[in-house]
Amino acid sequence: MTARFDHIGGLTVKVPVTVVGLAIGRVAFFGVDANDRSARVTLQIDQAYDNLPTDTSAAILTSGLLGAQYV
Repeated sequence: MTARFDHIGGLTVKVPVTVVGLAIGRVAFFGVDANDRSARVTLQIDQAYDNLPTDTSAAILTSGLLGAQYV
């Protein structure tokens, strides 16, 4: 699954992907989309959660005082 962002800040590979606070996967890869120059982030989602609706949105958020990021 992929998500596109205008800016990914300090996002790194292996940060958690969560839904309602439950970790359902991790960031696998990110790069620049050649067509529109947006950041394209590949999310590795656990098979149990492969049925997310196609209109699901993603955001890069920060938790804790140290600023740990997650999607």
